[in-house]
Amino acid sequence: MIGGRRSRWFCALAAVSSLMLLTGCGSPGTGPREGKIASSMGALIEQTLSDEMSDWDRAVLERARETGQISHADYLEGVGLYEDCMSVAGIPLVRTDHPNGLVELQPGAAPADEEGLDILMRTNHECMSDTYGAIQELYRYQQGNPDLLRDSSEVVVRCLADAGVIDDRFDRDDFQAQVLDDFTPERLPFDIMDPQVQSCLHVAGIAFLVDE
Repeated sequence: MIGGRRSRWFCALAAVSSLMLLTGCGSPGTGPREGKIASSMGALIEQTLSDEMSDWDRAVLERARETGQISHADYLEGVGLYEDCMSVAGIPLVRTDHPNGLVELQPGAAPADEEGLDILMRTNHECMSDTYGAIQELYRYQQGNPDLLRDSSEVVVRCLADAGVIDDRFDRDDFQAQVLDDFTPERLPFDIMDPQVQSCLHVAGIAFLVDE
């Protein structure tokens, strides 16, 4: 999105063991954790329409206002527009299609230095602003966080439980402590790189990449 709600995948970069943790602008472990982002998807669409956005984004959200949801076809079109924009800028992306319909796009390689990171972030922001920046996060909520929970750790844990990856012995506090606060993979009851786990992380705006 525009301004403080930019794309989730490289606002913050931190090396974690042999992995790279990529999260949104501001750690998922900070900020308000109680309550909801909005009372409903319809309310969130209305709220977002008051923001600055591309003409393409606005047309999609106007349609979503009528139906109460963003269509998968519109979302995929936005993904394609963004991919094309980044490609023209010389930044190849690795695409992962998740079972819930979400598409995860990550840079093919981590920037070698601060200048490269600055270019990556600036290009990402420009391409997001010109394409589907306003709908990509809303669609992620729609598909992976329909209750619109603020607490990203709770979102991940619910997703993992629904997928049968964890049981009730592993809760949101365990995830917060062992993944976001102090990454300790040896204590986790799952493989952080498992495709289903990666899908659940993505719905909360969190990604782990192998740092090669």
